[in-house]
Amino acid sequence: VTGVQTCALPISSYEEMLNYLRWFAPGYKLQALRDTAPEFRPAAWNSFVTSYSSPAGGSDAFRDYFTRMLEANTRYREETAPGWQTDRGKVLLGLGRPDQVYEQIGRAFSQQGRQQVWEYRNLSLVLTFYDQNGFGRWKLTTTSESEFMSAWRRRVQ
Repeated sequence: VTGVQTCALPISSYEEMLNYLRWFAPGYKLQALRDTAPEFRPAAWNSFVTSYSSPAGGSDAFRDYFTRMLEANTRYREETAPGWQTDRGKVLLGLGRPDQVYEQIGRAFSQQGRQQVWEYRNLSLVLTFYDQNGFGRWKLTTTSESEFMSAWRRRVQ
């Protein structure tokens, strides 16, 4: 993939690369790349990369995103999904690293099991994940899922 260092992620196709970028850019931009005829994809890809490059010509946003993807794959992998496809992984990719993370055990928020809270001070956002059965399958609460999606949409627009 020209213009982007992918941090050793195995990428075998254009479509797979766009799938990896689902929490990087708005869906309409990724769809435009998908809809581009194969002979025009290099130019479309170059334009896409350029739009996210720093004024000095670097692609720090891509590097940071793929570094977080590797972190998610290492830290948040579950039995049935790579880390970047889990709830904690998508939040890490979509919003970056939280300012603070802490765990709670008990029945807070009417949930049994463990809870993990991620605070994003610059976004005035607190997201709660729960592991109801204690098997490490962390899910966003319904409210936190909505708040994440709103914050992510604001970030990528």
